[in-house]
Amino acid sequence: MLRTPMLGRNHAKTSGFSILAKQVWGALRSHRLRPERLCSQVPCAQRRNNALHPLWKGPASKPGGSRQSPINIRWRDSVYDPGLPPLRVSYDAAACRYAWNTGYLFQVEFDDAIEGAGISGGPLENHYRLKQFHFHWGAVNEWGSEHTVEDRVYPAELHLVHWNAVKYPNYKEAVMGENGLAVIGVFLKLGSHHEALQTLVDVLPEIKHKVSCTY
Repeated sequence: MLRTPMLGRNHAKTSGFSILAKQVWGALRSHRLRPERLCSQVPCAQRRNNALHPLWKGPASKPGGSRQSPINIRWRDSVYDPGLPPLRVSYDAAACRYAWNTGYLFQVEFDDAIEGAGISGGPLENHYRLKQFHFHWGAVNEWGSEHTVEDRVYPAELHLVHWNAVKYPNYKEAVMGENGLAVIGVFLKLGSHHEALQTLVDVLPEIKHKVSCTY
C-alpha cells in the first residue's frame, strides 16, 4: 500500500478506488434520496471563513505551505509501507438521505449516526463514518479534478467525506479537530455508460438551484 502526502485537512487521495464509487452509487439505486430537513445549510466555504479551523491558524498556516490543497500526487513522493493493513470499507444503503445543491457543487448526505458504516484500517487509526460525498468537475472534458497525479488532470473527482467517530462525538466537532476527517478522492475518467452513476445523474435536474434538494 502506498502512503501519499497528507493534506492539512487530513484528506487521503488515491486513484484506485473505482470499486468504492460503485458501492456508493449502488446505495443510491436502492434508497430514494429524500431530505430529512430543509436544506438551508450555509456553504462549507462560508462556514470555514466564519470560524477558522484551529490548526489553520498560526505561522504555519500560510499560502505555499507543504500541506496545502490542491496537491499534485507524485510517485517519487510516495512511500511503500508493507505494514499497512487493508482499508476496510462498509456502507449502508439505508443511511443515504438526500442530495442538495450547495451553490458550489451537488452533495449527497448520509445519516452518520449508524455505527459501522464507513472506513477503517489502512493508514487510519480509528473508524471514520461516512457523512457526505460530492463531486468536482470542469466546464470541459479535459479538466475538472481538484487534484492531479503526475501533473495529469482528470475530468472530475469524487470526494467521500468521513469523520473520526472514535475521537469525536459528532461531525461538527470532528471538522474542527486534529485527525477529524478522512476523505477518499476518486478520479473519474470518461467511459462507457455507468448504470449506478446514471441513477444519481437523473436527480440533478431537480436541484438546479442553490440550496435546493431532492424530494
